[in-house]
Parts: sequence; structure tokens; C-alpha cells
Amino acid sequence: MLRNLKNYYRVKNLSEAVKVLKKGKGRIIPLGGATTISKLDSKNIEGLLELENLGLSYVKDDGKKIKIGSMTTISELLDSKVIEKFADGFLKKAALTVGSTLNRNMITVGGNIYQLYLWSSLPPAFLDLDAKIKVIGSKGRRTIKAEEFFSKLPRKILSYDEIITEVEIDKDKFKGVKSEFIKFSKTKTAYPVISIAVILKKLNKKIKELRIALGSLSPLPQRFEDIEKEYIGKELDERIAEEIAEKIVNKAKIVPDIRASIEYKKEVTKNILKDIILSI
Repeated sequence: MLRNLKNYYRVKNLSEAVKVLKKGKGRIIPLGGATTISKLDSKNIEGLLELENLGLSYVKDDGKKIKIGSMTTISELLDSKVIEKFADGFLKKAALTVGSTLNRNMITVGGNIYQLYLWSSLPPAFLDLDAKIKVIGSKGRRTIKAEEFFSKLPRKILSYDEIITEVEIDKDKFKGVKSEFIKFSKTKTAYPVISIAVILKKLNKKIKELRIALGSLSPLPQRFEDIEKEYIGKELDERIAEEIAEKIVNKAKIVPDIRASIEYKKEVTKNILKDIILSI
């Protein structure tokens, strides 16, 4: 509960938005889809800044890059022909794992990556895609690589007067890839116990490109570039797929929760990951 909430701000542009946040010195926060506002419990928050009408809802393809506005909802991602065609529908597969239809109508891309809950689906996908997160603040604009952005909780990466404006992805890297994004959960709309994101490209049965990221196993999404590079050029068969999966789960940081033990999560992750690698 926001016990000291007093003000609600609407502004005309990003410049005004940044000024409001700077003036608030952390006591005013940006408001995206508002799906997690009820979870906040802070005596310090006194104002909410609406971002809805600042032109941050879009999906664009300029031929070389895909650009996704931070206020784009998950439903808008799913409706985008650009997203449907890109990287074997990778982002669409990730977006489909986000909650229910009602949730997807409200949850925004920016909110999903900034809040970074265990159930956030887009962070592991953006890690696999080497996405770049663009932000604006009182000191100007800057671009943050996904690897850095998700290296700790994003609220520790961004200043209180910074706003996520866009996620940018290079298209050329992902021509001809196959992909899969699997959420393992009790029900289709339940929070994930495990999220697995895989991008794979083969040439003559040999691995040409391999990207693996895991979500929901720890507070931060994880990618395994050293293991990925180890298998470039190797012929993919059941033994190699099992070996990759084994190395990934042994390196992954996994925390227990009330739904599953570390041992259970390891075994399920290994089996699902192996199946994905062999099937795409």
C-alpha cells in the first residue's frame, strides 16, 4: 500500500516527464501498466507519473533493427506482424507465456523488464537477443546492453529520474534461426517455475549459432555464453544435447521456493532443455 500517495502527474512529453521525476527525487515513480502497483509498500512514494500518452507504444522494423516502445503492451507484441516473423516467432512465444489475456492487455514491455520478478518472461528472451535498452533522464539519453541491464535489479541500474523508452534488437544476427520459449508451470496462466529460452541455427547438422537463457530460477535471468561458444561447429545429436543441458543446469544459479526444490528444478530444466535443443 502506498500510504503517502498524494499526486498523480500527466505530462505532454518526455522532457516534462523527466523534470517531474527529477523534482521528486525518488518520491515520484513512473506508471506503466499498473499491474503491480498494489504490491508496492513504500512510505516514500508520494506521486505517480503517467506514461501512457508519451508516444512509447509501438513496434517498428527499419530493415536492420526492431524497435519496441516501452509502453507497448504484451498483447500489442502478440498482434505485431513484425514480432510474429522475427527469429522464428521467438518474442511471440515468450509473450504468450505472460499471464492471462487480461494481464497481457495491461502489462507493458518496460514494466516487465524493469520490475524483474521471478515470473517476468521478457528478460531471458532479451538476453538471448542481445537487446539494447534505451533510457532517458536528466543527464540525457543512454543505451544499456541487456547483459548489463539484467546483471542486477534494474532499479539499481537506473537513476530515479530515468525512464525506459525503447528496446532495440539487431535483426541480421537472427536470420534463419529456429527458436523456442517454454514456460514450465502448474497451469497455463500460473507463474512459471522455470522459463527456458533457446535460439539455434544449424548448418549441415552442425551448430552454427546457440543461445540459451533461463528465467524464474533465481532473481536474475541467466545466459550461458561460454557454454554456447563451446559447442559452435559441433554436430548436434542426442549426446551433445544432453551434454549441453547438463552443463547449463550445473552452472545455473537456482533458488528453492515453496513450489519446487533445487533438485526438482534442475532435473526438469535439464530434460526440457535437451528436448528443445533436439526438436528445433
